[in-house]
Amino acid sequence: MDTTNLFTGSLVRLKSGGPVMTVINVNTSAVECRWFDGATPHKDIFPKSALEQVNSF
Repeated sequence: MDTTNLFTGSLVRLKSGGPVMTVINVNTSAVECRWFDGATPHKDIFPKSALEQVNSF
């Protein structure tokens, strides 16, 4: 799926797998994401090329 239309609130996942994450900030080459592991919140920055958009339905 194309990641050129990412915006705050988009749902993404690493192409290599992992949890569904919510986009909280986007710039030209990197995306800041948040996700939960149980009740523990996490946040990190990933290159756009490492992410795929997830359908929300």
